[in-house]
Amino acid sequence: MSRRYSFATGSIYHIYNRGVRKVNIFEDTSDYIRWESLLAWCFQYDYPYSRYLDRLRELKSPIRQEAFCRLVELSYRYKNPLVEILTYVEMSNHFHLVIEQKVENGVSIFMRKLATAYSMYINKKYDLSGAVFEGSYKTVPVASDPQLTQLLLYVLRNPIEAKLVTNETVFRYKWSATKEYLHKNERRIVSLKRLPDYFSDKDKLKKFIENKELELELNTLGDIAIDL
Repeated sequence: MSRRYSFATGSIYHIYNRGVRKVNIFEDTSDYIRWESLLAWCFQYDYPYSRYLDRLRELKSPIRQEAFCRLVELSYRYKNPLVEILTYVEMSNHFHLVIEQKVENGVSIFMRKLATAYSMYINKKYDLSGAVFEGSYKTVPVASDPQLTQLLLYVLRNPIEAKLVTNETVFRYKWSATKEYLHKNERRIVSLKRLPDYFSDKDKLKKFIENKELELELNTLGDIAIDL
């Protein structure tokens, strides 16, 4: 589904994409960190993240850096966030997001900023040019609570299905939203407003993620065309 999709404010969407020609979009830890930094930045600030980092390096003095951060906060932070992110996961060659649009055109603006910023980062870092992602991101609207429940389970089980972790070790996978659900001091990307209460309880969340049968039972997602 193209980026011309008509998004409705207050509605939730599953958005995903993979690397062009199925190649990795995350090669090392710094790439995952950059992506998650952009996730946290792009829905909150109308200022290029790379320029922000460059400026901090140029200023050097902690006092001047602090003043610049205050300026960005006062002048470039959106009055209302573009979107709220309910969950996310990064795998080596693809990503999944579940997001709620909070303002008109919020999803489109957020995804354009995110994809552009990350593509520029990857091309510069690895001396590449051209597309990083395989065309436009894919979009699926969430139409019901059962669909949202299954979608959250599907996204959070990605590392398990890829055999990177097991049910027992799922919380060791670094590149998903689980760390933010369980540790409030690490919560800079996700919003829990539309999520069940058990998402902040480690034991209950673990039982939810382990429940592969629930995902099959709900059966609301259809075919997710990531085709790895």
